[in-house]
Amino acid sequence: MHSITDIYSMCIIIKTFPMNTGIQNSLISKLSAVERSMTEGRTNQAKHTFSAFLNEVEAQTGKALTEDQAMGLKRIASRIIF
Repeated sequence: MHSITDIYSMCIIIKTFPMNTGIQNSLISKLSAVERSMTEGRTNQAKHTFSAFLNEVEAQTGKALTEDQAMGLKRIASRIIF
């Protein structure tokens, strides 16, 4: 499943970013919840949690995330299909 692979890839990428551990854990936990929901067939929950992830990426752009980091995550996120 391409979407699950993309979510996993984003988790790995986020782990490489030099940022506050709390923010890093928050982003990764949201993606992990999306993956779980998708695996369990809870598409609406996955969409809701994924939206929360994207909102956090937007909120952290220019703060914990550089513009380039955020753009890279958004590029991968654009491939996620529910």
